Amino acid sequence: MPRRINPNRLGERRDPSDIISQILLMRFAEENAMGRKRISVRSRLEVNRKVNSETGCWEWTKSRGKKGYGQIWVVDKFIRVPRAAYEEYIGPIPEGLKVLHHCDNPPCFNPEHLFVGTQSENILDSVAKGRWPASGHKKVCKNGHLKDYLGACRICQKQYKDEYYELNRERLLAYARKRDRRKVKE
Repeated sequence: MPRRINPNRLGERRDPSDIISQILLMRFAEENAMGRKRISVRSRLEVNRKVNSETGCWEWTKSRGKKGYGQIWVVDKFIRVPRAAYEEYIGPIPEGLKVLHHCDNPPCFNPEHLFVGTQSENILDSVAKGRWPASGHKKVCKNGHLKDYLGACRICQKQYKDEYYELNRERLLAYARKRDRRKVKE
């Protein structure tokens, strides 16, 4: 039995664009061999976007992943919306290449803002735009020392460790002596 949109539920939504989206989805739906309505990827992309008038970004309004990229169900899995948009509007993505953004806006899938590149080009682009490392760690600690690739400052860690041992030296030595005495008794 084909899935139908309950017309009574359409009135519950506050945003009129959602109602228009649902009507457009119903209009562009095609029935597949099992009698279920199947909506093309392009139709879903066009219906579930919000155009940002300042930047020109087409922002995905539905499901998003952890890093903010839109995700869409295609055939049998979720894929990122920029990849789906690139394939739908521009063409196939060559093997081994990633879809990158000129605008650095993860929910954006405007084809004019997308281009393909390698992972190393993606990293270089990220560094050039001041977004590296991607995890959000600053490159220097609060004392101005450079951090390592894990986001830790080795100099500050060593200073803290040295100060800790200096302040707690007697207590740590007493603990070590007590531990050694226990081993001798056994």
